[in-house]
Formats: sequence, C-alpha cells, structure tokens
Amino acid sequence: MADTLVSRHAREHGRRRWTAPQRALHRSRPRERLPRELHERARELRRDLYVQKLARLRAYSLLASLALCLAGAATGTYPLWLIGLVGLMADALVIDNDVTAGALNKSDRTQAFTSPSVGYQFIVLGGAQDLVYRKTADGGATWGSDVAVLAGETVSQVSIWYDKWASGGTGTRIHIAYCEDNGHNVNYNYLDTASDTLGTEVEVFDGASVTAEDFCSIAKMRGGNIVIAFDIDQGTETGFYRSTDNGATFGARANLNEATFDHYSVYPGGDADTNDAWAIFVDRSANAISLKVYDDSGDSWSEAAITGFTDVSMRTEGFGFCAATRHSDNHLIVAFFTAYDGGSLLVYDITNAGTITAKTNITTTIDDMYNPCIFIDQTTDRIYVGYIGKNDGSETLDTTVTPFFVYSDDDGATWSAEQTYGETARNHEGMWSDLGGVNSRFIPSFNDVANADLYVNAANSVAVGADPPAGGGSRRLLVGVGR
Repeated sequence: MADTLVSRHAREHGRRRWTAPQRALHRSRPRERLPRELHERARELRRDLYVQKLARLRAYSLLASLALCLAGAATGTYPLWLIGLVGLMADALVIDNDVTAGALNKSDRTQAFTSPSVGYQFIVLGGAQDLVYRKTADGGATWGSDVAVLAGETVSQVSIWYDKWASGGTGTRIHIAYCEDNGHNVNYNYLDTASDTLGTEVEVFDGASVTAEDFCSIAKMRGGNIVIAFDIDQGTETGFYRSTDNGATFGARANLNEATFDHYSVYPGGDADTNDAWAIFVDRSANAISLKVYDDSGDSWSEAAITGFTDVSMRTEGFGFCAATRHSDNHLIVAFFTAYDGGSLLVYDITNAGTITAKTNITTTIDDMYNPCIFIDQTTDRIYVGYIGKNDGSETLDTTVTPFFVYSDDDGATWSAEQTYGETARNHEGMWSDLGGVNSRFIPSFNDVANADLYVNAANSVAVGADPPAGGGSRRLLVGVGR
C-alpha cells in the first residue's frame, strides 16, 4: 500500500521512481565529463556576473551618497555616517575671513562639545571685534550662523569652561569670561547648552585701561566655585576673582600675578578641598613654568616648580601650553613647548604640588612646531595632543604649516605615530580643542592668519562616546567617523 502511494505521488509530480537494480545500473555507467574549456568558460561567466552585480551596487551607493550630499547642500547639514563613508577630507570652514587672530590667539579655551555631534566654537570677529559663537549639530561638518555674546564693545580675548570638564560635573553651562576694551572690563556670562540661551552679563572687574597683551582665564571647581584670573594692563591691573553662587556675583581673592607679562591658565584643583584651584603659571622673568595652588579656605597661593624653558611667552602666534583634568584620578595633564621655534614638546602628569611627573617627550628640539592643545577621553584615559607643524621640522612656522596630533594610551609613557589632522598647509597660528569627556569629540579648530579664517577637519576628528537619545530610547553610537 505504501509503495502504491509513493508511486502515485511520483507519477503526479513527473518524477521517475527507480528500482534498486535500475539505480545500480545507472551508477555503474561511465559519466560524461564536460571539456575543461567549458568549465573555464562557466567560471568566467559566474565571475563576470559577480563583477556586474558589484558594479551596480557601487553605482547605487554613489547615487545615494550624491543625493544626500545635494540634500545636505540645500539644508546645510550632512549625516555623520556620510562624512566617514564619502571621506570629506578637506578642512571645513567654521568662519570665513572674519577672525581677529590676535584676540583669538591670546585665548586659552574657545571650543566645547557637549556630545560627538553638538559643539560650540567661540570667536572674536574681525572689524568691531564682537564676541560670538557658532554651533554645529553634525560633528563639525557644518556650522551655523553667528550668535552674539557681546556686540559693539571691542572684545579682545575670551576664555570658556564647560561644566563637564571638571570631574563629577553634571551641568549644561559653558561659562564665559572675556576682556572688553571699550569699558576696560573683565566680564562674565554663560551659555546654557540645554536650551542655547545666554545668561545676563556680570561685570567682574572694572579697570582703567586694556593693553594689547591682556588675557583672562576661567574655570569651575569640582566643588562648584567659579574662578577668573586676569591681567588686562601688562601687570598693572591684575586679579583673581571667585564666585560662590554659580556666576551671579564675583569677589576679589588673593592675587597670583607676580610681574609684567607673566601668563597663566586656571583649572580645578585635585586636592582634598574640591574648591581649591590650580594654575599653570608661566614666569617670563624666571624662564620657568610652575604649578600654583590656591587654598580656597585660606585664600592663599603656593607654588611648585615644573621646569624651565627657553621661550614660552605668550605671543601673537598663540599659546605655548595647555592642560586638561583626567577625571579618573583628578590629575592635571600638561603639555607645552619649551620654545616657540626649535623647542621640545613636553608632557607632565600632576598629582599635586608634591608629585609632578615628567612623561615621555612628544618631540625633542624640533624646529617649526607650536600651539599645543589637549583632549582626554574620560572613558579610556587616552590622551590626545594636537599641535601646529610637522614633527620632523620640515614645515615653516608663520608661512606654511599643517595641524597634526598624537595620542597615548599609557599616561604619556609612549606616543603614537604622528596623525595628520589638517589637510592643507597654511599660515596657521593657534589650535583649540574641547578638553575631553565621556561623550565628546576631538576636533581642534585652527586659524589661517593670512585669510582670517577658522577651520576644523571633521573627517580626521575623533568621536568619543555617543549622542544622547532624541526623545528617549537607546543611545546612538557613532561609527565610521574619524579614527
């Protein structure tokens, strides 16, 4: 019965049912083999079909990328994945022909990223020297229009501090200090990045005059105090002011300045008192760089030597030193050149005034390098250091130099090979980056003095962490962008 059903099934479906002897006879017959030439031809046909299919896929991908590029040109935004896919390698303008290089070059910190996609660049414009910021929402590929922080008052220098640059920081404000020529003032304001709203300007210091080498520096302590240090009149009008109410008011505290043309930048201290402050102090008269420690409870300063130098003076060509706090241990990582041209790029790890550790030099006695910036991936503790000028001394400062960077995964014991950041050699002076975070982007800005331009390079930047979810949901990881 079973055999009948199987046979009927085979007949209905047009299949031949073999008996055992028939199968044995079939298998015993010699099989005819195709000539080798036909096998080769069949293989070639299969390969040709594969190549044609791959070419069609590439053509579709190119058309899709072109469509996205055209859409981006119309809207002013580009998808982050497209930056990595297409490789928009060229330096991208943040602002064209409207930067006051002298004012920007005196500024210690001008850029902050709140996520890998969203960042803010503060700029002193040419002409009237208005202080503005520009915002990116696509990882630096494109930037928005100017948003005025202060207009019509001739701003000569700016310094910023983002809440999350201090370990444990959870705020959303970028704190802003700036020197104003018209009123001879040092002022404070903030930008709340949660809503992109500016606060109300606060006068910190009312001076008598402002000179060409004025500067100020702002930082927020781990304990919440905000401090501003400044010299607006070549050593004549200097000060150190503190706010204990998140920038609503400021009061004078013990001064850290010593002499004319000293220069310094302030940071959160790493000591037990979370409102103590540290300052990297460049003593021009002694040709030395040191750590100054502010005791908040005692309102006093102490000093610990770091090393000597040849020429790290604040120049019109920009800063020769930079620093950032590593959140995992509250150490301050400092990078600086021992001379403007022909010096060494040194790195120090500062635990406290009693423990300052020299790390491996990034370069030793190399010509035509300057303008360091520093960024720390606060998840992995990787340290990035950017600079202007190739590390073999083959470029020329003040003429044609290119931005580069290196990184270290072992606290500066070893450094990577030099990584190209900028794509075009120009008369670049100054380099500024975010100081790092858990979710941020290493994308230094650098200016072209000859053309009053400010650039970044999104394709050669490094995304750290992820963007926050939009309207809830999971975090969006960024892949395929930068290194």
